[in-house]
Amino acid sequence: MAIQVTSLSEAAKLSNNLLVEGIVEDITTVDQFFRFLPFVAFEGLAYTFTRENQIALAGFSAPGTNLDQAKYRTGATHQLVNVNLTQIIGEVILDDHISKQFSETNDQLSVQLSSKAKAMGRLYSNAIINLKRASSLTQSNNGPIGINNRFNGMASILDAEQGNVSDVNHPFYNNGASTQTLELVEDSGPRADKPGRVFTLEDLDDVIDRVTAGQVDFLMMHSRDIRTLRVLLRNTGGGTDAAQIQQSGLGSARPQLYYQDIPVFRNDFISRFDAVNTFETTVSSVTDADTVVLAADPTSSPTLAAADVKHVLIRGSDDVLYRYEVASGYAGGATIDMDSVAGSFFDPEQNTQVARLALNTAALFPAGSAVIVSERLDGSTIYAGVMGQGVGVTGFTNSKQAGLSLKYVGPREDENAEQYRMVWYVGFDLYSRLALARMKGILPLGA
Repeated sequence: MAIQVTSLSEAAKLSNNLLVEGIVEDITTVDQFFRFLPFVAFEGLAYTFTRENQIALAGFSAPGTNLDQAKYRTGATHQLVNVNLTQIIGEVILDDHISKQFSETNDQLSVQLSSKAKAMGRLYSNAIINLKRASSLTQSNNGPIGINNRFNGMASILDAEQGNVSDVNHPFYNNGASTQTLELVEDSGPRADKPGRVFTLEDLDDVIDRVTAGQVDFLMMHSRDIRTLRVLLRNTGGGTDAAQIQQSGLGSARPQLYYQDIPVFRNDFISRFDAVNTFETTVSSVTDADTVVLAADPTSSPTLAAADVKHVLIRGSDDVLYRYEVASGYAGGATIDMDSVAGSFFDPEQNTQVARLALNTAALFPAGSAVIVSERLDGSTIYAGVMGQGVGVTGFTNSKQAGLSLKYVGPREDENAEQYRMVWYVGFDLYSRLALARMKGILPLGA
């Protein structure tokens, strides 16, 4: 072997890496919906709008009829809806030496501020789909104060939706029960009559028909369900394929998938880990680190046999919906043993991995805590709706400080560092109950 004049390690002492300016993003989530979401700015205790509750009555009458009757004189009633704002905050504390010494290629402060703004934007994009408000608005002498630590996203808004008993011509009138959610139920095979299945084009037509407040502006679904939609469209009698079902639209030269002339937005913030085939109850007691006693036996549900009780979701006092796996030995009853409380789980509400905690963690799961028992955790949701002030889904912000705001807090008292604070005052709500609908319990192809 020939002796080299210079070794690789010696040569490396005389050379440097070429560091390219800029950061290549490696954490991205496709969300085609957010850039079209309209915002309303306001200030004051709350943003309050009036929603129709009961329509006034009128009736046919023959000459000489006594009009002193409810069917002629009953007037309209209304409901006040209050919108709250919350604040999303991120702070950057940067050592002054690092900032000044190591910003020759990439400005250290700019990189951190940019990443912080990205994190806040992702937090809101996920929240308008999955967030659940922890408590009701605080009341004052003048009414509800529109400040809270959270707001309700689309899933929570539709969870609480109730049909209007007066809206008898709604295509899915339900005498006061929910009309805006289509829950899929398997119609054949070993899971027949159990909630959850792959959706069809007829199901998509169904959820569109539920939106009666105006012309549907969007369909929104996870990329998993867009793949299913493409398969369904390709398999139609006309042999429609992906190239034929896309149009150039929405101000972009890129093709946009449409269905019934409605743009289909891909939004991967929509969870594909929803509980399917569920039974809701509460905690009766927690007996040890991995055993819980429920207020009711999950197998009292007509769709949950003992073999179907596979997951337990428990709302903690910290408002996190913890997820646990049920031990394989469960044979029925209100007492359920978990396989393990180790590890972590993905929480769609927070869009992050969360560590599981022992069930007997002090004050975490007191009696009365909400519980969801489920067969599966691979469901997803498709949304259809209208956007815009006065009608549909809308974002809200502060009129004096709309958008993200950067504040220089100043030098740290006890260290050689500068502190910056980024703040965004935001909310989200739905004007007309009939401007949003969803299809839930969607399973992946092959399920």
